[in-house]
Amino acid sequence: MLQGLGFEESRYFFDMKVPLAEPIATPAIPDGLRLVRFDPAYDEATRVAHNAAFLDHWGSTPRDPAAWKSSVTGSRPFRPEVSFLVLDGDTVAAYALGYEWVADTEATGIRELYVGLVGTRREYRGRGLARLALGTVLAEGVQTGYQRAALGVDADSPTGALGLYEGLGFSVHGRSITYRLQLEV
Repeated sequence: MLQGLGFEESRYFFDMKVPLAEPIATPAIPDGLRLVRFDPAYDEATRVAHNAAFLDHWGSTPRDPAAWKSSVTGSRPFRPEVSFLVLDGDTVAAYALGYEWVADTEATGIRELYVGLVGTRREYRGRGLARLALGTVLAEGVQTGYQRAALGVDADSPTGALGLYEGLGFSVHGRSITYRLQLEV
């Protein structure tokens, strides 16, 4: 229908899932860096890292402190106990943040850990830090009784996120397409 109105497909997004039944191996922490569980003391540094990590991502805009707090770390589903940061001093180099929707668990009978945000600052990319943070989130999910993990990804992400997720066992369970219409001005 949209194509008939002149719209064209512009971007694909995948919903991905992985069962959490087996222990998850995590890579070693690189020298000079620390892996820590999310702590509110790092909330602002995590927001700044997220804005930096997604600065060049399609459709992404920086989040101000109020929007970050209300929709990310201050939201009811946010689970700091299954959220991890990779720190270089006090700088958040990479992060993976976990969420749980209790109503979904009650409705489906499956306790699902949703990984809402994964990111690595540009200057830290290529060192396996997203794999470290996300792998730790998944390992902690196994330990705390989650049965499955899920996340969403831009299939054309320039960072190679899709390959990272597939390498950790995620598979595509749903797809969505963004359409666009060129307007004459």
